[in-house]
Amino acid sequence: LSSDIFYENAENNSEEDANLILNNQYSFQKFESEKILADIEPLIIRTSFVGIDFRGKGILNAISDTINNNKEMNGWINVFSSSVSVYQLIKLIQFIIFGNRITGTYNFGTKKPYSKFEYVYETLKFFKKEALVKEVEYSAGNIDRNCNCGMSSEKIAEELGIDLPTKDGVIEDSVNELKQLQFLDN
Repeated sequence: LSSDIFYENAENNSEEDANLILNNQYSFQKFESEKILADIEPLIIRTSFVGIDFRGKGILNAISDTINNNKEMNGWINVFSSSVSVYQLIKLIQFIIFGNRITGTYNFGTKKPYSKFEYVYETLKFFKKEALVKEVEYSAGNIDRNCNCGMSSEKIAEELGIDLPTKDGVIEDSVNELKQLQFLDN
């Protein structure tokens, strides 16, 4: 598994052969790993996913904090992603393991990219907390990152004959995960 964060394309639908930009240590390490594996004809899935991080980091953890503490959070209107839920990624891996062997480099993300604001707003809406997200523009802080991390996943969809996840499906899985987390905390 690799990452979609190092495509150079300013558009929101970078394909696997798009130019890459290595603008932080994370993207550099991912790219170096891909180069090392190239000799064995591996399956490389470039993806990003959302799910609860039990170290307490990540966007879903921040949303949980907002829900539980009525704390405002920022939603970037100019940062786009094709992130899938951890459950959707697991389903893809199971599908490949159980009889659909492929090799090469493939993107795996949602059918269409969405902004971080849309994701946060629509997830919080299920908990009637959408007023707590502020529309803001991302500006580079300590870590340089691409704002457009969307990617085209048509190649893997065609190769495996699968439907790609949607933003609504990611949000539904995220809401379910947040509900489970609240149940475990109580």
